[in-house]
Amino acid sequence: MKWTHALRASLISLALLFAIFASSVMAAPVEKKSPPAVKPAPEVTPPPVEGIPSPDDLRGRSANRKSRISQMRQAKLMQKLVGLFRAKKYADAKTVAMQLVRLDSKSGTHWYNLACAYSRLKKPTSALKCLRRAVDLGYDGIRHMEKDEDLEPLREMKEFKDLVAMRDEIHRKRADRIEDDLRQKYGEDYLIEVDHENKLVFATNIDRQTLNELKIQLTQRAKAMWGGLFSNRFERYVTVIIPKAEKSKSMGRIGGFYNPKTSVLVARRLGMVMRHEFTHALHFADIDGTQTMHPIWVAEGFATLYEGSTIDADGKVTPGDSPRLHHLRPYLRRHKTGILERIMKLSHRDFMRNPGFHYAASRFMMAYLHDTGKLKAWYDEFSGQFPDKDATGKETWEKIYGKPIAAIELDWRTWLGKQNAPKMSVGANGPFMGVGTEEDVDGLKIFRVIPDSSAAKAGLEVGDILVGMAGETVYDRMDMMAALVASKVGDTIDIRYRRGKDYIESKLTLMARPSAL
Repeated sequence: MKWTHALRASLISLALLFAIFASSVMAAPVEKKSPPAVKPAPEVTPPPVEGIPSPDDLRGRSANRKSRISQMRQAKLMQKLVGLFRAKKYADAKTVAMQLVRLDSKSGTHWYNLACAYSRLKKPTSALKCLRRAVDLGYDGIRHMEKDEDLEPLREMKEFKDLVAMRDEIHRKRADRIEDDLRQKYGEDYLIEVDHENKLVFATNIDRQTLNELKIQLTQRAKAMWGGLFSNRFERYVTVIIPKAEKSKSMGRIGGFYNPKTSVLVARRLGMVMRHEFTHALHFADIDGTQTMHPIWVAEGFATLYEGSTIDADGKVTPGDSPRLHHLRPYLRRHKTGILERIMKLSHRDFMRNPGFHYAASRFMMAYLHDTGKLKAWYDEFSGQFPDKDATGKETWEKIYGKPIAAIELDWRTWLGKQNAPKMSVGANGPFMGVGTEEDVDGLKIFRVIPDSSAAKAGLEVGDILVGMAGETVYDRMDMMAALVASKVGDTIDIRYRRGKDYIESKLTLMARPSAL
């Protein structure tokens, strides 16, 4: 299978999975008679950027019935289009591509596919007109365009080279449109800005100081991952949305998501959630560059491996202990063999039927590769072999370790037995602050202060947001627990918290946790 068609098929699968996030523009219905030749207009007004969710519908579920029917119809036609390209029935592919254009004439992707059909039919003038219109409408997959075999006949033409040379301008224009769209949807209550240097667009319900710290953390993480694991950087801008707490309730139990089709990241909280989803963004950017689409266990394995990681003084990303080990151990006791191969073969749907176990297994598969010094070698080899020679990753595991997967699993299980899960409680008489907390967007919100406790003496009050302990940023309970476990009763630590818009620094002497709590 040629990579262009494999990639297009994978993107269609993603489109089906993320159709609920996309926003479509309705056009005239498809006529039964053959559609007339498409004559692209010389000037086009771009539609709103596809896939930017509104704050009241972060998961994109409020689309009306007519719009959802149109989306599903387009998805089915796209599947048909891929089959026609695979079968080299380019005239039929052109007809279907034209139907898609008529269904949504403002979709840059549909015009791009029509350009591919014209290119295969040796009609370069029509292909270039459609390609230009696709770009005008917001299509920005220049890296894909450069390698797409369907566009090979156009490769040496001046207008094609000119389009590719406009790469930076195309991406900047799309980022500016995203910024305008976000301002209209989110209003003045959000900090909205574009970081052109790092190709990030932010719409956040956090203050300026926290946003500046987040930008530094994300760019450091990106540079570390590019230097140590991934090769391809962001081509298109990634939109990072941090919604208000009351708005994020529409997401249900989901902490965040990354939509690779639209490069939109939504995170309800900083810390582990943000690191998880940002790792997805980095991985999918690398996939886009290598023109491959990896199995679900690979994507979630990376995200769960690095969600609890830190960056050391040398700029190296180091995974930490993971509470997901608690989810994995019961399954290891029930299933004595075959876990690795079973995980690798799972479809996206089957993977999500038991997410607790599958996320945990994927995480510790990646952790084993990392701890044995094989992760980079495995990833590079697998990316080169996928999908034709290794569709699951199994063959690459066996090649890297030089033994059958069953033997590798025995070693993996032995290694797992030596791993530690982070403590979830300090226990009776352990170091204690004297507060009750709940996770907020960028820290721990205090809902209770025990009278005469260390926290009360340090000046903490109900409603304060704890954001730092012992010199470390605190985003969630895992951060707080790490700081407590590293201390002992009687230690005096620095704390940092926010009250209203003000940041306050203080010192707190840890007390012993009462046995009654």
